[in-house]
Amino acid sequence: MKVLDQEKGIDASLSNKTVLAKKYLLMANFFVETNRLEPFVAVYFVVLKGWNPLNIGIISVVMNVVSILFQIPVGDFLDKTPYKKTVTAIALLVASITTACVGWTENFWVVLVAKAIEGVAAVIFLPALTTFVFGICTVTEEIPRFIATNEVSNKIGSTLFTLCCGLITYFLYPDIASMFYLLGAGGVTAAFFIALIPSSAIDMDRARQLRREAVGEGESDTEDEELVEDMSEVVSYSAVLKDRKILAFAVATFLYHLANAGVLPLLVQYVATGNERTSMVFTSASLLTTYVFQGITAQVLRSIIEKVAPKNLLIAAHFVLIIRGAMIISMIQWWDNEYMLIATQVLDGVGAGIYDTLLPLMVSLLTDGTGRFGFTYSLILTCWRLGHGASFLLGEAIVHAVSYQAAFLTFVGIAIFSLLWLVILVDHPPLLPNKIQRFNPFFDEEMMKVVFRKRVLAYMREIGGEFSIDGLNDVFLSIDEIDKNGTLEKDEMALFLEKLSDSSNLESAEEIDHIDLDALFRAIDTDGNGKIEFAEFVNYLKDAEQDALSIASA
Repeated sequence: MKVLDQEKGIDASLSNKTVLAKKYLLMANFFVETNRLEPFVAVYFVVLKGWNPLNIGIISVVMNVVSILFQIPVGDFLDKTPYKKTVTAIALLVASITTACVGWTENFWVVLVAKAIEGVAAVIFLPALTTFVFGICTVTEEIPRFIATNEVSNKIGSTLFTLCCGLITYFLYPDIASMFYLLGAGGVTAAFFIALIPSSAIDMDRARQLRREAVGEGESDTEDEELVEDMSEVVSYSAVLKDRKILAFAVATFLYHLANAGVLPLLVQYVATGNERTSMVFTSASLLTTYVFQGITAQVLRSIIEKVAPKNLLIAAHFVLIIRGAMIISMIQWWDNEYMLIATQVLDGVGAGIYDTLLPLMVSLLTDGTGRFGFTYSLILTCWRLGHGASFLLGEAIVHAVSYQAAFLTFVGIAIFSLLWLVILVDHPPLLPNKIQRFNPFFDEEMMKVVFRKRVLAYMREIGGEFSIDGLNDVFLSIDEIDKNGTLEKDEMALFLEKLSDSSNLESAEEIDHIDLDALFRAIDTDGNGKIEFAEFVNYLKDAEQDALSIASA
């Protein structure tokens, strides 16, 4: 009993650390500066400091080229290093300094070097924040929602920071450099919350998409043992680079951001031209509109992300991008109203909210079990950065040579081509495949039910109980040890299964391959509300004694 109590204490401690890790990661995403700065920099230097717009395009390209050179090696490093927290915190602090330094000088070369350094820092903390999601989540099905939740947190932070920047630029004009200090302070705070994440709450194998749900470790056929062993191996770099699905999605990511990234900076430049005092206010208004609707979109995705295929959602994002571009072109031609132009950022928020949320999820689906998530995610981010930087340069060059309308028309054409590429060539595995069915052809749901009942009975005997309503209630309460709210959640069931598989007093440990957490939870949760009530638990176990006797006599 003392050993059991110690195991319960350890499980409860790990559960508490996981809860804390999720909270700190959400806070870090709230404060981190990911994409809210470039439009401010563009308008600040072009409109207020009189820079040539092409200089902004050059800075963007240099920043992205430097990022591209480091992105893939850094992603591979993040897969392998156990010091993810330290590296991420340092990168955030460096990015904070480079963000703030924009307010110190208007020298082109100083700003260029600072943004290049920021590009190196960004290639570290952006993929690292995503790997933390996979390393912290203990249940497969919670990953899509937690990704969306982090996106919501980031966009709420973006909204509030942008609102503060807008107020600073309006009330403190022309001394508005303090807004860059505010954004830098956000990065420092994000680094603080990363440092608070308990290291023991991060599973390094899961973080790199290496660990699969175990098929079993007991007696099994040689072929099954080889399959299990293969599942834990890290695939080669060449296998990733030759994967048609990964390459197709990489190209799609490049095309989407080539069509999208340059639109917002050009739009705010167009609206702000000729009115210095309100230029940064319009910039803030554009960004606020985008971030608010990105957050709303991510929140909506939390409820539908498990029901709609990611590819269909990405197609929707492309349609939104095309419609937005067509509206901007039409308004400039026939209704040049600055407020209505800013309102088109609603569509930008919807499209970007979809793509930003689905990007890490798509990569996780494409790399599941490879051990190369960081490497592949960095490869995709490299394509994102190529498209992003090229979009800025292309847009500014077309504006300089022709007109704003020509630039927006070019972006619409690229978006149409990107949509066709996505529809025809991009594919991905199912969102939430049944891992046991996928890797174990001998999986039997009925056998899972019998084995789980038997193991619950053995656990009940171990804690000194009998098969009765009171005994089942004792087991139920022992599982409900994380939040003690009277219902069982997926993470609590996951800990209970680990406890069953680790207990030395339980027999037939080899039968663990018949228990799949996702399938088991769905089978017990008959009303499908994501929680197991006591009545559902009892109903699933009502024939447990008979099943145990049947197995014993077999």
